[in-house]
Amino acid sequence: SYNTYLQSSHWKKTREAQLGRKPVCQICKSGNNLHIHHGRYSEGSKTILGRERPKLDLFTLCSSCHRHWHNTFSLQEFPRKKIL
Repeated sequence: SYNTYLQSSHWKKTREAQLGRKPVCQICKSGNNLHIHHGRYSEGSKTILGRERPKLDLFTLCSSCHRHWHNTFSLQEFPRKKIL
């Protein structure tokens, strides 16, 4: 499950690597309460969990921007260009 994956050593390493690449929120530039947002969870019918491509699939967002993002956009309309 997704929650199990978030507890895995692979995810913890992936998360730390993303924070090393993008150490502040990619929207508001805050360095507080950072989350790593998955821009997508699958490719076709296959999950990408464990095979994320950091520059395409992962985004550093503060908790406020992350919450706003999920309240504003669905995964299908995730506007990657706005935060890259």
